[in-house]
Amino acid sequence: MSAMNGSNSSVDTVSESWVPPVLQFLFGVVGNSAALLILVCNSPTHKWSPFYRLVGGLALTDGAGILFLYPPILARYATNFTFHFTNSVCAYTSFLASFTIISSALIVCAMSIDRCLAIYFPFCYKNGNGDKLRGTTLILVIWVTGTVVSGFQLMGLGSVYKFYPGSWCFFNFISVNTLDHVNSLIYSGLGLIVLLLTVLLNVLVILATLHNKHPGHFSRVRKDVYNIAFLSVIVVLSCICWTPLMVR
Repeated sequence: MSAMNGSNSSVDTVSESWVPPVLQFLFGVVGNSAALLILVCNSPTHKWSPFYRLVGGLALTDGAGILFLYPPILARYATNFTFHFTNSVCAYTSFLASFTIISSALIVCAMSIDRCLAIYFPFCYKNGNGDKLRGTTLILVIWVTGTVVSGFQLMGLGSVYKFYPGSWCFFNFISVNTLDHVNSLIYSGLGLIVLLLTVLLNVLVILATLHNKHPGHFSRVRKDVYNIAFLSVIVVLSCICWTPLMVR
């Protein structure tokens, strides 16, 4: 593992606004904290079903990732770019950024799978007390998967690159080195497959909901529509934010 500078000029001469990273940090931490608070306050209603456990896992993953990722980034801006990332700090931020991205994508996909199973296979989906265990186990499996995939760069499969303005690091996806290329293909391949599967599942769920016109199930349909609308917003935003990086 190695850390390199992505700028051709001295990083001490960099002049960039501190507003974007500060807003990203505030919106990320406050927004995800608010989401967790709402989930906890409404727990008597949703009873922590698998879908809502996954929503909580998404908020926790994204919020904690931003909370622990941004301090060195903000320190770089606060010191007018005189604070330099060491190799260890660069490896830390690179791992955390890649872990947060891929784990969040996997959780969103799991949420789509959950909705698809609930609508197409409602009898098989309900499993009593096993619901809570299924949701928790799935989140743990996703975290382990995210750790392994994001840890390749630290285990010799690829390297870490410090990007302009020296305030963020990621695995080296611009190198022509074979190991870097393999690591990039593994990460982006998994990311794109997950995103495509998520979109496909949501389309299937939306079609099934639109065809469900039984008046006796109005309350269930309304709840499904709410969950699908919520999930669709997340999917659209995820595709907009992650697809360019995965393709690159």
